[in-house]
Amino acid sequence: MTKREKLLSSCASFAPMIVLFIIILPLAIFINPELLPRFLGETSHISQYGYLDLEHYADLATGESITAQQTAFYPLWPYLIGVFNGTFGPNIYRTAIFLSGLIAILSMILSRYAFHKLSANKISSIVSFSLYVLSPMSVFLFVGYTESLFAVGTWILILLIVNILSLPDKCKYAYRINYFLLFSICACLGLIRPTLPQAIFSTIVTLFLTLKTAPDDNLIRRKKYIYISILIIAGFGFGYIVYGLVCLSNGFRFFEPFYVQKLWEKSFGIRPIYLLTSRSPLIDFMGLYYPFLLIVNSLRSFNASFGFLNILFSKNLPLTLIYPPLGFIYGILFKKLDSLKNAEASTELKREKINENDKYFMDFRYLFWYCSFTAFSNSLICAFTQKLYLASLGRYVFGQPYFYIALSIFIGSKASESIKHPKIVYCLTIFISCGMLLKNFVDFGNANLHV
Repeated sequence: MTKREKLLSSCASFAPMIVLFIIILPLAIFINPELLPRFLGETSHISQYGYLDLEHYADLATGESITAQQTAFYPLWPYLIGVFNGTFGPNIYRTAIFLSGLIAILSMILSRYAFHKLSANKISSIVSFSLYVLSPMSVFLFVGYTESLFAVGTWILILLIVNILSLPDKCKYAYRINYFLLFSICACLGLIRPTLPQAIFSTIVTLFLTLKTAPDDNLIRRKKYIYISILIIAGFGFGYIVYGLVCLSNGFRFFEPFYVQKLWEKSFGIRPIYLLTSRSPLIDFMGLYYPFLLIVNSLRSFNASFGFLNILFSKNLPLTLIYPPLGFIYGILFKKLDSLKNAEASTELKREKINENDKYFMDFRYLFWYCSFTAFSNSLICAFTQKLYLASLGRYVFGQPYFYIALSIFIGSKASESIKHPKIVYCLTIFISCGMLLKNFVDFGNANLHV
């Protein structure tokens, strides 16, 4: 391969980032020139309030007096903003935005490497990388929020899990180093944003499913899954303990960040209306259903109910992806009962083929379930606590790596063979994502970005 061919190959592998920085961002600035001063931390004619959560991070970074409501913002990101304050000029908003942008680039580079290790082939790697980088919620990686820092930590966590699962059994010293790093990175993630409930829920469910699906795994591999799970929960727990002690030292209660959620218009309740509408942009509604759809598909062979749901949702996949309840209704109306029974029976007959013979999925099943249930836990928390609308759910699901990691494993598994015309589906999805991402950058310039 010549140098020119190597250069072209390298550029092609980073094509999504090239599209983002060479096409989408310049086009957004051309459409809305106010975007540039917003990135520079200047308010222009727009009030500072347009920076929303970043204002709280700026207050915490500069050592302003902390209110009870602000304990909902975890300390690691404000601390880093304070450390680098002045590096990019005296404007602390500029510091936060520039710092988040640099970390975002690092997270995208790490994601490319991670998708390369996770994907079944080069095509699925490129598709997964494109879906992640060009996600509509990628805008939040560049606006001074915690998303970019949390993404870097998450990608490191995923790579550590992959490394531990692939290490030879005799490398005891390497195991110790990786386990220590795994605990440390989880502790750091626990200091960036509220993630302890999600970590506990997703890890316990993942460990149960992983051990149940392959009882014949050798003892050493089973121990790996158990050790990883314990360290994830312990790491996130340690991170929160540190923050809880910080809260106590500032005169608040140990669990103050949980108590103050009511000040952010949150309360526990069952709101069936969210099954039909998020009362907010469509991306939030997709965030409620998409992780659930991945989980249902992966569990379709373990329980007839999951198999039944998967058949209904997949009967008209494009319709389901656009508006899941309509896809579900379509499946009920146009799938005869006897064909459903036959399909369920067929699913049961193919149980071993779907699970045990899909070596790729079995190798990565722990990561798939951990990531999909982490994304789904964010959906559940929003659905049960948001009183008015599914606030920020799209950002929690599509602005973090977890959903895209699970999606990447799904794309490489045999289950993805059920998608008709996959190239058209993937290309159309990426194209729509680009359009939504462009709109979000333009909206950020107008201080009108939905968070």
